[in-house]
Amino acid sequence: MKKKEVLKRLSAVSMAAMMTVTMIPSNAYAADELFSDVEVETSTDAEDEDSTEVAASDADDTSDADVEVEAEDDNADVNVEEDEEDNSEGVDAFSDGGDSAEETDAFDAGEGTPAADAVVHMTVSVAGEFAKDKNGALMVDRDVTVKDIDKNGILTCDEALIAAHDEYYNDGAIAGYATADGKYGKYISKFWGDESGAFGYWLNDNSCMGLSDEVKADDYFSAFVYKDKKDFSDAYVKFDQKSFAVEATLPFTAGLQKAEWNNDANKYVYKDFDGAKLTVYDSSFKVLPEDAYTVDGDSFTFAEGGTYYLVASGTDSVNVVPTAAKVEVAGEVIIPATSIKVNKETLTVQAGGSAVLSATVEPKDTTQETVWTSSDESVATVLRGRVTGVKAGKATITATAGDQSASCEVTVTAPPKLSSIKLYRSQQDYKDGKDPLEMTPEFSRDQHTYDLKEPIADYDDLYAVTALAPEFRDAEKIIKYTASAWANTWRYVSTVDGVAESVVTYPTGYAAFYVGTRTDDTEYRVNVKSYATLSSLSVDGRMDQAFDKDVTSYHAYVDKNAEGVTVKAQGKDTKYTLKVNGEVVSANTNYTVPYNWDKNGKMKIEVVVGGNGKEDHTYTIEAEPYPEKDVPEFVSQPKSADYVVGDKPNKFFRLESMMG
Repeated sequence: MKKKEVLKRLSAVSMAAMMTVTMIPSNAYAADELFSDVEVETSTDAEDEDSTEVAASDADDTSDADVEVEAEDDNADVNVEEDEEDNSEGVDAFSDGGDSAEETDAFDAGEGTPAADAVVHMTVSVAGEFAKDKNGALMVDRDVTVKDIDKNGILTCDEALIAAHDEYYNDGAIAGYATADGKYGKYISKFWGDESGAFGYWLNDNSCMGLSDEVKADDYFSAFVYKDKKDFSDAYVKFDQKSFAVEATLPFTAGLQKAEWNNDANKYVYKDFDGAKLTVYDSSFKVLPEDAYTVDGDSFTFAEGGTYYLVASGTDSVNVVPTAAKVEVAGEVIIPATSIKVNKETLTVQAGGSAVLSATVEPKDTTQETVWTSSDESVATVLRGRVTGVKAGKATITATAGDQSASCEVTVTAPPKLSSIKLYRSQQDYKDGKDPLEMTPEFSRDQHTYDLKEPIADYDDLYAVTALAPEFRDAEKIIKYTASAWANTWRYVSTVDGVAESVVTYPTGYAAFYVGTRTDDTEYRVNVKSYATLSSLSVDGRMDQAFDKDVTSYHAYVDKNAEGVTVKAQGKDTKYTLKVNGEVVSANTNYTVPYNWDKNGKMKIEVVVGGNGKEDHTYTIEAEPYPEKDVPEFVSQPKSADYVVGDKPNKFFRLESMMG
């Protein structure tokens, strides 16, 4: 076989090996050693048969959204040997370095009818800037012809990335693009010549699940290398549209949005974003002079016709995957609006709340933008139809297109408020008429954040009594309390004569109270600190009383002839840390404290419990030896102790001792 044909087949085999590798999701990244370039070695031996060996690994596609993977192999070797005789073609297309595969052509690895070629629009960026192709042009919205390499009937992201590198990267995909096996499947190990492993790719502004995702004609494909390779904080942003067709001298709106993960929806959602740097370029991607256009927020106006690009990129403090929107500006041809209608004539919102209005403009192809205004922005503001209440009052919201306008009368109501918040250590304390816990600052209906002055015990069940301000005591208003360890779980508490009472938890360090209509709420928050406690404490002597969670000081008689006094303690929470005289000890395990008597023949034992978000709490035991005298000595609990509480007796001991 001639060397030229051998090399041609080698190229085909290499491409097939790369094609079979799928990529993990765009927000999963290689954590360990990255992959090196494919190595190609060519030799000619007159005595050997033609042979081609390709090493490639194959695994199932991975579709998990947030996965960290590790590279398992860091190179693929291709060895070509050429024989002067052209009588055989052995291609080991998918070898793993062991047994050889059947003779095949790498591009004929699949079976069935191949999918038709399709053109997709590819944008490539590296570290926050658009990448350049082999000729120095920016990789922005470039047409890429994708071919069904494995002829399996679908076009994939992997095949699109291979095609993009082959068309635009210097020396093609073999030099700039590679995939590899990882712990969770296939992933990109090299992209646009970068081997950092910090790669992402989105299809039609949706995060891809893997390299096997299907691409179709006219899809928009964005692939990038992260700038922030540690925390991957680069924001993915998009304009309202991929392209705009507008008229010169007429304003149009091009809002920018950022993708944010929404746990409830289990997907990315887009929200308005104003943290990017906006730049306007001409058709050659040269910065457009500022006198050629005007900008007012997200409204743009071009002075003359032409092709332009709006580009959003990062700033010194915000990392952004750059994106562009194409703007085709035609000459000054105005299609005036003939009518406009707002979907509501009246609207009521709460101060701090919002609602959305929409406007219908005729004709539908009018070139005149709809502009929203408020008659009193101190009462209500409006942005692209979204009305936000500022304070109680009335305002007129108007939508205008050309010389047509329509309005909506908006009433803003004051948010509901509480007239008091009182917290008790328990419901029993409240019933017994004990004073509520002190908060700082003192309660005021317009003050929404407080602190408990003193920490409470971890066993205290906070009991809250809240009251609505008189003007809000109607049937529609409710109060809800934080109710579980999940910050978004609440207990709805009914009011009786405007007062609600219930146990309230503080799983994240504060107790929250929301008053409103279940949709529009006013929050009050009380920051709570608590200290850790013990559930049991004992020594191998005689304590003056049984352990009581409310008692922190004890006395004990111990045997002075022992090596020391043995202490055993258990925290209320198994995650607490226990220390005895400064030494960390295991829970519910005997720990011997060596004797160290003071001048009065006594010693102090300190048991400190804390950790797991709680403040430390100290229990003390004053130990002294059993008395030894030559006359009888009677030792008992102090007279002040309560030996019977209700129907429950406490422990009591009496020791009589005499020497000789």
